[in-house]
Amino acid sequence: DTVSYKISVTVPSNITKLAQFDVEDTPEHLIDDADSIVVKCGEETLTKDTHYTVVPGTKDEATGSKGFTIKFKTAEMAAYAGKTLTITYNAKLSDKAVTTIDGNTNTAKLIYTNKINENGQPDEDSKEEIHDETIVYTFEIDIVKISDQLGKDGEPEKLQGVKFKLYKVATDGGVTGSEIGLKGEDANLKLELIKDELVTDKNGKVSVSGLSNGTYYLVETETKEGYNLLSEPVKVELNVQYEDGILTKHDVTVNRKNEFGNVTNKTLGAVTNTIINRKGFKLPTTGGFGTLLFSGIGVLLVVAGVGVLLSLKKK
Repeated sequence: DTVSYKISVTVPSNITKLAQFDVEDTPEHLIDDADSIVVKCGEETLTKDTHYTVVPGTKDEATGSKGFTIKFKTAEMAAYAGKTLTITYNAKLSDKAVTTIDGNTNTAKLIYTNKINENGQPDEDSKEEIHDETIVYTFEIDIVKISDQLGKDGEPEKLQGVKFKLYKVATDGGVTGSEIGLKGEDANLKLELIKDELVTDKNGKVSVSGLSNGTYYLVETETKEGYNLLSEPVKVELNVQYEDGILTKHDVTVNRKNEFGNVTNKTLGAVTNTIINRKGFKLPTTGGFGTLLFSGIGVLLVVAGVGVLLSLKKK
C-alpha cells in the first residue's frame, strides 16, 4: 500500500542568517519515495537544487525502512521568511510492515540553528530539533484452503498449490467486475489488481499483508487436481479502525461474518479466511480412457444392433 504524507513547516523570519534548516524523515517499515517530494509555499513550488537539496537515507534491511533529509539553502530562502511551507511525498509499506496495534510509525524532525553570534554570524553549535510523529496501520488477509474431504487425521485435507488473484475495489481500477466473474450491480465495479498470484503452501495457507481498509475479491485461478474451481470470487470486506493505539472496531465479511483475529488482546491485524474446495469430475478428453470406454460401449451397441437386425431378417 502507498501512503501519502504532508509536513507543514513555518520558516523563521531570520532564515537567511541561520546555518542550518533541515527536515529529516525517519520512517519505520516504510520506504520513502524521495523522487515524489514536492515543496510549496502557497501555490508556488520551490525549486530543487536552488532552494533545497534532497539526501536519500540508507535502507535498513532489518525493517525495510528508508527515509530522506531535505536541506534548505538558507541564503536562498529570503522570499519565504515567516511563511509556511508544505512538503508532500509518498511512502510505500515495506514487506516488514507490522499488522499489530503498534502500527508503523513515521517521524518527521526539523533540525535548525536558532542563535546568532555578536558578530552577526550563525552559531552552528546551537542546534534545536522539533519532532512530530504519525502512525499508519496496515492489515493482513490469511487464506486457508481446505477440502470437503477428511484426511487420515480426521481433519479436512489442506490443499497445496491452489492459486488466487487478489483485487481491490478502486475508483481508478482498470478491471471491471464482470471481467472477474461478478454479476448484477457488482459487474460494474472498478477493481485494481493487488496481487497477480498467491499460492497456498503445504498447510493450505497463503498470506497477504500491507493492505488498507477496503473491499477485496479473491479469484481462484487454479486448484488441486480433482477439485472444482470456485464458481465466483470470494468477497472480503476489511473495515478496521484504530484509535489511540487500540483496536476499536472490526467488521470483516467473507460471504459471512468473521471475527477479527485475536480480539481478546487486540494485537493482531490479520483475518483468516477458510475457503472450501469440493471434489469434482472431468469430462473425458480426446484419446483418454473415458473416450476409449465410451467408444467401446458404442461398438458393442452397434454389433448388438446388427445382430438383432440379422436375426429379424432370418425370421
